[in-house]
Amino acid sequence: MWGLIMPYVNSYLRLNHDFEPSLINLGSFALYLGDYLGCRKVYIELCYLIYKKIGLNKELVFAILITCLGYGIVALNSNPYMVIIVDNLIVGFGCGIITIASLWPLWSHFGNTNATLTGFVVVAYSLGATTYGNIFTQVVNPDNLIATGDKSTDQIYPESVADRVPMGFLVFVIMTSVIGFGSMLMIRSKPKTDSETEHDTAHNKSYKEILLSYNFWRLFVIFYLDYYTIAFLICDYRVFMLKHISDDHLISYASSIMTIANNSGRVIWMIFLDYTNFKTLVVVVNLAVAALLFTIPMIWSNTTLLITWMSGIWFFGSGLYPSFIVETYKIFPGDSGKKAYPILTLPWTLAILSMYGITAIGDWYGYTYVMYMLIVSSLGSIMLILILPVKIEKSVKEVDLIDELIVEDKEISINP
Repeated sequence: MWGLIMPYVNSYLRLNHDFEPSLINLGSFALYLGDYLGCRKVYIELCYLIYKKIGLNKELVFAILITCLGYGIVALNSNPYMVIIVDNLIVGFGCGIITIASLWPLWSHFGNTNATLTGFVVVAYSLGATTYGNIFTQVVNPDNLIATGDKSTDQIYPESVADRVPMGFLVFVIMTSVIGFGSMLMIRSKPKTDSETEHDTAHNKSYKEILLSYNFWRLFVIFYLDYYTIAFLICDYRVFMLKHISDDHLISYASSIMTIANNSGRVIWMIFLDYTNFKTLVVVVNLAVAALLFTIPMIWSNTTLLITWMSGIWFFGSGLYPSFIVETYKIFPGDSGKKAYPILTLPWTLAILSMYGITAIGDWYGYTYVMYMLIVSSLGSIMLILILPVKIEKSVKEVDLIDELIVEDKEISINP
């Protein structure tokens, strides 16, 4: 969502404070840095422990309230430092909980290895971000005014647009509270049976065991390479499109088309995953994404073709994020997955931070070079997943059982 609204927020901060464009861009970098690497990262690592203490419903209620509070403070205070701090300390807390814990009720009913159902739930993430972003655009820029400036650091909207940014955040408060508490009425977690509780306990690895495992680092590197393209589409979307399309509303409408492609892809690729495997999906998706990235500089002067190509990248790339969730919980079953997956969002953080270097390259040397960088990351992911196999790791309980069987076998052989 920040990829859609960040130029507006920059204009809002610039209007109320005499900062150079480069400093505003530095402020947005700090916003991402704190949001993804700072408080939100710390909090989602604690998400499982808090869930164990107070339960899922109370945790989600807290998340909704804290997110609304954060948006409200940002709407009422234009100080750039306050915007950054509030987003890090408050909004990040709420969004971190919702992102991680909202999948758990689904898995309590249908299991965490059902890729198709996971794909349907993850569709809501994309719908929410795009819906919020498009509504924000209509609220703050109803006259379809265009930002001025050639580079991402100096693309500033007129004063009339910047003045409406607080209203956009107040709309976020209303939407978050209505949708959030409305959805809370529908959440019902299935009580665990004794056998399911025993299964979770048997696979409950410690954080140290997870971090020292080969499978964790295998997924870490593959996720990082694949998140590059997704991060580019999310973070640099409006900056990139403004270079080729001068109609601000058309850019938002195009994002809706891409959202349809993204959401349909998430379901289609998860059905594909249920019938194949993670390795096959990663290879097929990355080959398609690399082909589209390679050819997009040839067509981006044509608005229709540019939107088509970007929608295609969204469609194929959409299969990666939900498949990462499913693969993580397959490799780390039971409660181990609830610990491992929040940590495996760190590659996403690193990819987001990498976008600032990519944006600079796009500004100074052109986005053709950016496409080449994204192609290299896609092909690197394919290479790694082909050469790095999954290693089956037995749970502690399974190892103890094998030891007992070995001892019993020895006793039987000695005393027939």
